[in-house]
Amino acid sequence: MVEYALYEQILVHLIFAALGALFTAASLFFGVRPFGVALAAALGSLAPACAAGGALYALLIGDYITLASVLAVPVVRSAVAVITAQKPTRVALFCEPLSYRASIAAATVLVVGVLRLVLGGFRYYDLFGVLLAVAAAPLATMLYYGITREDSRRLPYTRELGVSALVLTAIFALRSVSFFGIYPAAVVAAIAVFLVVSHKGAAIGAVGGGLCGLCIDPRIAPAFLLLGLAFGLLERSSRGGGVLGGCAAASAYAYLLFQTEGLLYLLPSVLIAGALFLAFDSAGLVAGAPAHHLLLARRRAAVGTAGEAALLASKKRLKEMSGALQDLSGTLYEVSSRMRRPGVAEMRRLCDRAFDSVCPGCRHREKCWGSEYEKTAAALSALARRLCDRGKAEPAQLSAHLAERCEDLPRILSVINNGAAALAEETLHGDKTAVVAMDYAAVSRAINEALEENEENYVCDTATGERIFARLLRLGYSLEAVAVCGKRRRRVLLRGVRLSGRTLKLRELRAVVERYCHFKMGKAEVTQNEGLTDIVFPEHKSLQTRCVRLSRAKGRDEGKRCG
Repeated sequence: MVEYALYEQILVHLIFAALGALFTAASLFFGVRPFGVALAAALGSLAPACAAGGALYALLIGDYITLASVLAVPVVRSAVAVITAQKPTRVALFCEPLSYRASIAAATVLVVGVLRLVLGGFRYYDLFGVLLAVAAAPLATMLYYGITREDSRRLPYTRELGVSALVLTAIFALRSVSFFGIYPAAVVAAIAVFLVVSHKGAAIGAVGGGLCGLCIDPRIAPAFLLLGLAFGLLERSSRGGGVLGGCAAASAYAYLLFQTEGLLYLLPSVLIAGALFLAFDSAGLVAGAPAHHLLLARRRAAVGTAGEAALLASKKRLKEMSGALQDLSGTLYEVSSRMRRPGVAEMRRLCDRAFDSVCPGCRHREKCWGSEYEKTAAALSALARRLCDRGKAEPAQLSAHLAERCEDLPRILSVINNGAAALAEETLHGDKTAVVAMDYAAVSRAINEALEENEENYVCDTATGERIFARLLRLGYSLEAVAVCGKRRRRVLLRGVRLSGRTLKLRELRAVVERYCHFKMGKAEVTQNEGLTDIVFPEHKSLQTRCVRLSRAKGRDEGKRCG
């Protein structure tokens, strides 16, 4: 992994070294070469690589003044970093503000221009070159600044401007290069037009094509403008048809302007550019390509399937947990019900105490507790069991001979019933099992209610979602799916939204959604995922609550009331 990162860094430095050499070779009017200096002044850690590439080119062509100017830029920037550093031990190289970089670029080309002016004998040609270089170098530096660094607080779309300036400068530098009748400048310009149209739409692509054409030759600029327009109009139905239509439109203009020479100049280059673009498009490397959308849709579908499986597993686990709590609550209720009734042994002792309190003064005592002891004891045991089951003692529960013989039976049964009631009440006060069972039942009920509410929130209205989906497609949006779900808390989910060539307008989307859903939408929740946009429109809250901190008026004279 470390070796791969190292190789990647080496490759990036080599690419920017090549760009430094290419930009140093690009000359404006009066032989001025400000772009290599501007690139070395604008970049951060890649500035030495750009300066090395530019210096190598200047050395090969024998332009030692340009060689000195390109090498001077990183040296001056390092000196400025050392001088302006707050702590000598912490010197941040190539991290100066944009104003410093533009000033360094302007000063460098000014010194070089003055040197050329002196060595050239003070010609007006060199003087105009100095003025042009001093104006072009800081401007190019400010444009290149956003290539590797985006500072949107000072200037919006900094990175887009930097990349655009980089491509236009490369096209300008390659405008006179040819390999076997193929012009790299035209190839790069055509690929840039295809990419801009794919990302930003036909209008911006046509403007970009015109700028690319101006960098090659102002007379050929309308050809690339037509290329962008034709491709933008036809690529919605077929990318291949759009490429062929754009190439045909550009070649037709070149033929009308330059006859066969213009056709031979432009047609092979734009066809090669179209073939390269379609190859990248088929591989899914171009944002907005059908293959790219298919790859993203499959990846997002796989992620969604995994998330749905996890959700189902969590729901199943919660249901199992709720069922276990419900079963435990039922068991505890049964235990509590058993514990609320005194046992047989306690009832037998209660019966013994009741008979002992009455029988000592009875004239049948000797017979009941003497000769017929076993019958009396068996009758008391049966009475205790029936008392435990029914909770109340009655004369019918005793044996016939004992009920006929005992004269104080009503008083004995009253003592037994009062004692049983007191014993049951005492047992009830000491038992907390029912409270625990009630808590478990409440937790189980809360889990079930939460699951039911969650299922209600995701009940989908398929028909409304399909109507919104069809309407957005007719408006030019491309999206993966639309879902209208919920009963009490309704929501509309737009997944994978993209609008080619224009920025997404939430107001327009909200109007379409409200038209078909017939309820007002709240503030949209927008998330970026895999290069696409997911939007959730919740239903507008008609009632809201707010917590007030004060519970009483702060002062008599302030007139404030409590919440």
